[in-house]
Amino acid sequence: MKKFPIKNTGAVSIPLVMGIGILLFLIVISITSIETARIYLSQVNIDSTQASEYAKAGVRDALEMLSRDNSFGTSTIKYNIDMKESGCLTKKYCATVSVSPNNSSTTVGRIIGVIAYYKTARRGLEVVVNYDNSGYGELNLISTEETLTPFGL
Repeated sequence: MKKFPIKNTGAVSIPLVMGIGILLFLIVISITSIETARIYLSQVNIDSTQASEYAKAGVRDALEMLSRDNSFGTSTIKYNIDMKESGCLTKKYCATVSVSPNNSSTTVGRIIGVIAYYKTARRGLEVVVNYDNSGYGELNLISTEETLTPFGL
């Protein structure tokens, strides 16, 4: 009796195709997760930049009030600026401003502290200014600092 050789054609191709498929699947998953992380970090950066702009707007608002009237505030003044409707209620679109009292006996000047919120981002800014006695409402900048705990907040 004559034996016929068994041909194993295709026996290796099934595990090979499955291995290539799994490899491609893992590559797609890793690229997707990397891009998702990149998009998230980009959004965090945008939110942080917007919160910083809100803080600068709060400082500009306080500086404008001080330049009009240096006697503005005999005690610490604290107020909110809504950047969107009900923004300060939700602490998502808000700048909270604090201005130190007018104290002519100190050489420190007036301290303006601002905490600004944009979505989940939070930025703090503190500015120290002196009033120029020229009578034109000019303010001299002493220092600017980005901080987590600005004056009065």
